[in-house]
Amino acid sequence: AELAALLVGARLDLEIGDDDGAADRLAEARDLAPTGASLAALERLEAELRYRRWDLKGAATILEERALPALAGSDDPQAEAAVQATLAELERHQGAFERAAKRVREQVLPRLKDDDDRAQRARALDLLAEIEVMRGPPGPALAIRRDQELPLYAALGDRWGEARAQRRIADYELARGKNGAAEAAYEAAKAAAEASGDPREALRLERWYGEFIYVRSDFRGALEREAAVVRGYARLGDPQGYAMHLASRAEIAAMLGDLGESMRVVKREALPLAEAIGDDFARLSVRATQAALYDDRGMPREALKIRRDELLPHYKRMANPRDEAFTHVFIADSLMDLGDLDEAERRITRGQRTLKALGEVRLGALCLDRLSRVHEIRGDFPGAARLNVEERAVYERIGDALGVATVDHQRSNQLMRQGDYDAAMRLLERTVMPELRRLGAIAYWASAATDLGAAYSERGDFDRALTIFSDQALPAYESIGDRRSAADVQAQIGDIHYARGDCDTAVEIYREAVLPAYTSAGDVRGRASTLSRIAGCHVYTGKSTEALALYRQALEIYESLGDAYSAAVMYGEIGTVYEMLGKYGPALDLYRERVLPVYERSGDRIAVAVAKSRMADLHFALGDMDRAITIREAENEVFRAAGSDYYLMGSRWMLAIYLDRRNKAGDRDRARELADQALAVAIRLSVPEEAMIRAFIQSMRP
Repeated sequence: AELAALLVGARLDLEIGDDDGAADRLAEARDLAPTGASLAALERLEAELRYRRWDLKGAATILEERALPALAGSDDPQAEAAVQATLAELERHQGAFERAAKRVREQVLPRLKDDDDRAQRARALDLLAEIEVMRGPPGPALAIRRDQELPLYAALGDRWGEARAQRRIADYELARGKNGAAEAAYEAAKAAAEASGDPREALRLERWYGEFIYVRSDFRGALEREAAVVRGYARLGDPQGYAMHLASRAEIAAMLGDLGESMRVVKREALPLAEAIGDDFARLSVRATQAALYDDRGMPREALKIRRDELLPHYKRMANPRDEAFTHVFIADSLMDLGDLDEAERRITRGQRTLKALGEVRLGALCLDRLSRVHEIRGDFPGAARLNVEERAVYERIGDALGVATVDHQRSNQLMRQGDYDAAMRLLERTVMPELRRLGAIAYWASAATDLGAAYSERGDFDRALTIFSDQALPAYESIGDRRSAADVQAQIGDIHYARGDCDTAVEIYREAVLPAYTSAGDVRGRASTLSRIAGCHVYTGKSTEALALYRQALEIYESLGDAYSAAVMYGEIGTVYEMLGKYGPALDLYRERVLPVYERSGDRIAVAVAKSRMADLHFALGDMDRAITIREAENEVFRAAGSDYYLMGSRWMLAIYLDRRNKAGDRDRARELADQALAVAIRLSVPEEAMIRAFIQSMRP
């Protein structure tokens, strides 16, 4: 009786997050020298304690070397099934999905055939469904839930088990884009949870519903749900749940633009609490949230430090290859922001190999997405497109409709970078936006609408762009309370006024709408980009002193963030002001010393070519026409190889101007040839430069 009481007490301690209490009870229980099934039960609790502290390897060792041998010859199939199920759960968290599914099918379910085993069998089916949905399309998992698991819960009268299964069905249906079926499953889950009468389980459903509406872009509603969950864990006296959900609430609040308050809550409340209770799981969860917030604030160096120096060593130490691989991908995100594309690619590839070996399909697709972005930044658009095709095929195979739409959206961005605005707009208007609307993914739809407006703006159709920004993207972001993204759209509205030459209106929007929004949200990077925009207006109106001051303010922010790439962009803008003032030598020095080396280190071939082209313009202004022409000829080949028609068009046009001005033997014929080629591309892309190129060609005629 004493042993049973200690084991039950340890189980309750684990459920309320009192790991130290559980450890003390287990130590007392071990002193009683249990054997057989009792020893196996103790070892399972010991393994669960290790698992909660993310010692996956230690937990598996206890089960395989102590729990299973304790059951040898005991003729207790339920106990053996319980140990095997826990091992499968550990394998699932490590990402070894195929091995975990095989263990459940061969070692767990065959041992649970009697009526007395129904509850345990239902839990095993729940685990199997979760494993299957990570291996491929949700169809097999849906069948397990509906055809096997739900009937067992009905027979048992287990309303909470029914609620959990229906909630997971809602997730699967949402991923497939079946919003009606997802809503119906959630309503069934809600009814079952209310009937269960368990406050802790009701809290879990509340959080689940928050996740459900978060995916559908109802950030405000998700924030309210998460706040209710935080209050609930406080009432239950569960410090682990309170700390983790406090951090989750802060992360959702950041989506609404309240970055400063979010960071304060995590740093001053959630993290100290997690550290005080000595819960590694809670502490690392909070630190992961903190890293995500640093990303949002444009502070990749701080995010990188947490992931590289804390999370990654922990997952290595705990033999958790899945989360270790995933962390490498997040580290790569920070490295890309810092301009280190080579190391980012190495990290992604390393994570990809591990995830492939584990059979982790969905996260493997995420690696393809990140690799595509690396290729895109480098200007390797064909390579990026090939990876997109591969990624899209994965999402189609597993039935992830949102994943497919997201890949198509990314492809439209690549087309815009290449200057093929017509193709990008067709993809957005005919495929991406209708699908995102069908899925109810408002934030994703608003992002696509913003990009569509930007494409129209680049094409010179400012009225259409302004309508899309004002009537579609902005109201969509405001409807979900996403203040930061709304500020991004306001900034693009300001850009349209700037492009039209109405700098007064543009500056008014930047100063009165955009800058305060970024400042109140704690978005340091957004503030820097807005200062740069205002500086650009001053350049346009000839206010060079004011422009330089603002560019230097933005530069200081980027350098304080450790963002060398954006700092290089600002040095380039300062060089533009110097060029406007006739200071060609100092401008050339900036490009040579501050801009070009950073772009070369980043591996961004397009940026390198653009910087060299700007240097060619400066050489031309200094009278060194031959050198300018040599540089332009070389960069033409870079743009051509990258498949960037827009940049190639501009470079051919400028080279034609150089040759026309130099006017050596054969220069005029070559200039006409290049100008005609540039015009053909401008016509195909339907860009505003078409009229200017035509005028240049007309001026060349004798």
